[in-house]
Amino acid sequence: MLDELDLIDERIDSALVRIQNYQNETARYYNSNVRQRKFHEGDRVLRKVFQNTVEPNVGKLGANWEGPYLISKVV
Repeated sequence: MLDELDLIDERIDSALVRIQNYQNETARYYNSNVRQRKFHEGDRVLRKVFQNTVEPNVGKLGANWEGPYLISKVV
């Protein structure tokens, strides 16, 4: 029984290492496909409407973007 308990700890450790490797690979793949966008002062941009900012009772015919917004200061 004690040998089995030692094996359980080793299996847990190896599973944690596999999870971390998977998460790192997933993040690297996602980040490789992200396009960098640089905005300048005076540019007009649209902002995506997310679930928490959607207008109530508009359903699927509601707007997907809101704006345009004017960039006043670049951080």
